[in-house]
Amino acid sequence: MMLTEFEKKRAANMIWNGAHNYKVSPGYRMYDYEGKADLYWNTIIGSSYTHFDWKKLTAFYSTFHETLGQETYETLFWLALENATFEKESPLRESLALLRREYCKRKLQEFIPSIAESREGWILEGHYKTALGEDCGLPDLVDRKLLKEVEISGELNTEEWIQSLSKTLQKYFTYLPGLPAAMQKKKREFKIPHLFFWLKDENGSSSGSPKKLVLGLLERSKGGADSRDMETASEKYQKITEEGLRKYIQSYFGQPLFDKKKSEAMEKACCTGNHQGARLYFTNGKEEENLKGFAAKMRKEMEAQRKKNEQAYEKEESYNQTQIFRLSQMLKNALLSSLEPSPVLSNQGKLIPSLLWKPLYLKGHNKIFQKEIADSQGSLTVDLLLDASSSQIHRMETVSQQGYILAKALDNC
Repeated sequence: MMLTEFEKKRAANMIWNGAHNYKVSPGYRMYDYEGKADLYWNTIIGSSYTHFDWKKLTAFYSTFHETLGQETYETLFWLALENATFEKESPLRESLALLRREYCKRKLQEFIPSIAESREGWILEGHYKTALGEDCGLPDLVDRKLLKEVEISGELNTEEWIQSLSKTLQKYFTYLPGLPAAMQKKKREFKIPHLFFWLKDENGSSSGSPKKLVLGLLERSKGGADSRDMETASEKYQKITEEGLRKYIQSYFGQPLFDKKKSEAMEKACCTGNHQGARLYFTNGKEEENLKGFAAKMRKEMEAQRKKNEQAYEKEESYNQTQIFRLSQMLKNALLSSLEPSPVLSNQGKLIPSLLWKPLYLKGHNKIFQKEIADSQGSLTVDLLLDASSSQIHRMETVSQQGYILAKALDNC
């Protein structure tokens, strides 16, 4: 199954949220069998970054590559990591216990027989049950002991965790602790004529596709050019130097209004507290000519998207005009109902006896009546929020139509 960029970004956001750190570059992301980002697992993966050394975990995980029990080892790795991370993180994140309970309930209901027939499937099902406070239900005493040893305590650090899982894999399988994948017991390979071929990644999966485990679909980011295809925009920008990012912003959004010295002074004054590390950029919006590189590519894509937006609007123009009219009327009615009446003197309305003498003795003072009018004065504001994040990239035409309808309706008022 090919994963969409939308789901990849959702998974990355879940991991960043779990890690409380947007600088984390997720090496692994988890999805369900339909390719949807898995909230619980990605939260666990993100949380594990705050409790474990992922460089050491990655090195340990790589020793499973193409071994005889690779799928089993990988499943037990994630099961052990989930248990330890949950024990470490749950006191700090109250919602995690509820998230885990609901996840395990749902997974037990969805558990399919083909998965449960594998040993790692049985172990995983038993883990879900123990997480809910139930008996694991494993009929084999050996599997019960295996599950108990794999559910590693959250009291261990990274080295102790790796050592504990290594001993368990050695005890129950053919894994050799401390040795690289090349020295582990390998799968038996059968030579098959290459009538067809696919590019394979280091996990044995087709290039660009996630690996299927009993837990779900696992996406792994590799080093080199392949990893760049799996990075989100935010991950790529984190690798750009500050000067390079400033040049990109300048070429894309226009020349700065202030020189570097003044901009730095404004950032120092404004970017404090929760905004520490943020940057300010003021521009007149004038486009640069003869753009090159990425900025030119983005400008070209922007112009192409503008045409798509206009075509989409024109295609449904009658519907959009109707929506503008209806929204305008609703806003006008809301504005009128929000205005408080104010009493004013008038030539008609309710008579004010105390003013009867004025027309008799003062020329031009004929307003001796009182009436109420809607006062337009007041503190009425409109908060308009449009989601223009990259997660909306597949519905840009819809977002642009919504924005135009809202803006036009407000303008009519």
